[in-house]
Amino acid sequence: MSDAASNTANTMVSSTTNTLETNLQQLSDAVGVSGGESEVRKLILTQLAGRVSDITIDPMGNVTAIRKGTGDSTLRVMLSAHMDESGFMVSSISDDGLIHVQPVGALDNRYLPTQRVWVGDAKMPGVLLWPPIHKSQNQDMLDADDIAIDVGADDKGGVKAKPGERVAFAAHYGVLNGSIVRGKAFDSRAACAALLEMLDGDPFPFDLGIAFTVQAAIGGRGAGVAAHRLNPQVALSLTGFATNDWPHDPDYDHAAPLRLGGGPIIMAADNRLIAERWLIDHLRSTAQTASIAYQFDARQERAAASAAIGFAREGVPSVAIGVPVRYLGSPNALLDLTDLHHLVALVRASLAALTPELLETQR
Repeated sequence: MSDAASNTANTMVSSTTNTLETNLQQLSDAVGVSGGESEVRKLILTQLAGRVSDITIDPMGNVTAIRKGTGDSTLRVMLSAHMDESGFMVSSISDDGLIHVQPVGALDNRYLPTQRVWVGDAKMPGVLLWPPIHKSQNQDMLDADDIAIDVGADDKGGVKAKPGERVAFAAHYGVLNGSIVRGKAFDSRAACAALLEMLDGDPFPFDLGIAFTVQAAIGGRGAGVAAHRLNPQVALSLTGFATNDWPHDPDYDHAAPLRLGGGPIIMAADNRLIAERWLIDHLRSTAQTASIAYQFDARQERAAASAAIGFAREGVPSVAIGVPVRYLGSPNALLDLTDLHHLVALVRASLAALTPELLETQR
């Protein structure tokens, strides 16, 4: 990034209040495994009060609302973020008091041994079962069917949980060094914090349909339902993307690594959706005009909620844009707050410059 761009970026970050970071901390610490997002939803609803209109909680649990614009444009625009995180669901409880679970969403089993978790609505503390290292040196990683949780119970009666309840990592937000922070569920909660930040500032020329969606970790299911309700003409989906900024990553690219501090990532394609070229170009040109650092990728293998939005109704021009996250999906993911501030700045500037004419010229 040039010195001029760096100065512009630092000015934007220093002029922003601590609300964004506070929201990120509260949202990251909250529990919201797919299909059980109520704790996160309550935090978001508190933040929405008095700032938006037409707040709706649909049967799936998505929160949709309208942020009123100036009325200068009739364009229908959707901005979304997903509330959920990957975790587990209790499948059974054995007579010896061990809790057996199944994964919910994408989990890397290498992260699991001896991790602390919260079990069920009561947040019963537990530890993911794994033999001590001197007895497991030659043991392979856990299979999904072998995952169990030890809550220190001697029998089934000592377990305050029941089948169907969710299990989440017992991780806590923390500051590591400068603008680098640690926490869980940054792919979703950083996006939610950014979307909440978008509700402040000058109104856009159009009414902005916002959606905090559910079940993204299992296929972006909620996003498609929310898009059907809001019926947008164009949509931006906020999320987090995995970095490859350390040399031991097999996908590390010395020429163009996706890295913390490199700015928000514009996703041209994933394994379900190729974003419209004009929308990618609009985001890129806006970033260049505003001297906002950004990154570009088309290598993410997981499907983003933007695909579910893109398939809604007759089809919606849709793109995913988000923050780079190191150790994505782990209970100790890393995020650079500078990237989060730049994401807000880029999305705000891009929406302000979005016009019906720009959309129409692409048909």
